[in-house]
Amino acid sequence: MNQNNQFEKDREFSEPTVDIVKKELRSLPWVVDVRDVSKDSSFYDDGVDLLVKRVPGDDYKVIIRSDEFKVEVKADRHKAVNIPFETMSNCGKGIKGCFLTSKADVWIYRFAYEGVTYVFDHKKALSLFESHLNEFPIIYSKTTVGNSYYRTECRLVPIDFLEKHKASLGLFEKWNL
Repeated sequence: MNQNNQFEKDREFSEPTVDIVKKELRSLPWVVDVRDVSKDSSFYDDGVDLLVKRVPGDDYKVIIRSDEFKVEVKADRHKAVNIPFETMSNCGKGIKGCFLTSKADVWIYRFAYEGVTYVFDHKKALSLFESHLNEFPIIYSKTTVGNSYYRTECRLVPIDFLEKHKASLGLFEKWNL
């Protein structure tokens, strides 16, 4: 399966999602502060959009052990059936994808048109993903940047699969945003 994307349009599409997620996080009683670093170049390579401070010692989310944790926010135009985990960011240059390289503790993945959002522990999802890698179909997308383009590779991970393995993810929630 192939898809065509335009880098600037994708960025414009995802920015409102970061704002929606920030608002939701700020409304949670165990969250003290949310700092948006999505436009801070020092966080690009780490795959981090938000820094979240929580109430120290609050055990609401046992999975999140530190008082500050990193969040990656993703937006999708498709139906909430699969979450594409990016394995190659740029196939031509051999650059590993953000799902493999992100230093985020938590991923928040929003299907924008449906308002369905999944929140999960990145490290545990990565471990689960790697142990089942060959079960997930590969898709490619072509992203246009100016007059050139690059190809991205993703594995389609069914949401049903993640729900089935919820216990091994530690944190796996569905929000309606």
